[in-house]
Amino acid sequence: MATKKTPSRDEFAAELKKVKAETEKEITKKTEEVKAEAKKATIEVKEAAKKTADNAKASAKKTASKAVASTKLTAKKTVAAAKKKVEEKTAEVKVTAVVQFAGRDFKVDDIVKKVEEAYKAENKKKALKSLDVYIKPEDGAAYYVANDGYAGKVNL
Repeated sequence: MATKKTPSRDEFAAELKKVKAETEKEITKKTEEVKAEAKKATIEVKEAAKKTADNAKASAKKTASKAVASTKLTAKKTVAAAKKKVEEKTAEVKVTAVVQFAGRDFKVDDIVKKVEEAYKAENKKKALKSLDVYIKPEDGAAYYVANDGYAGKVNL
């Protein structure tokens, strides 16, 4: 009967290093192959994307030219309709509102201006977005609510 020789520790370590080196070579080789394939696939994808982009540009140019033509036609129609409406309106109406009470006259435009000035004087940093004015001639005052929250009073 033949007996197997058990390798020594040094022999085993040497054999292990040899196997490890071969495995690393194989891994490096496979890695390079995968990188080459990935590079090739990347180039193919870039070419396909370029073709798609070129097709999209051509399609966009066609669509844009159609849109421009359509817009020009619509603009001409709109201008013609606007001119017709302007011709129909020959004069604008000027409105003046006056509140009369106890022999006194109060112009509504003047009251609104006073209210706006009063609000701006008291609230320099806040912009005026909405304004509700309530005129009470019997009190000799106009009350207002600005920006749905600030209330004030102006004497007439």
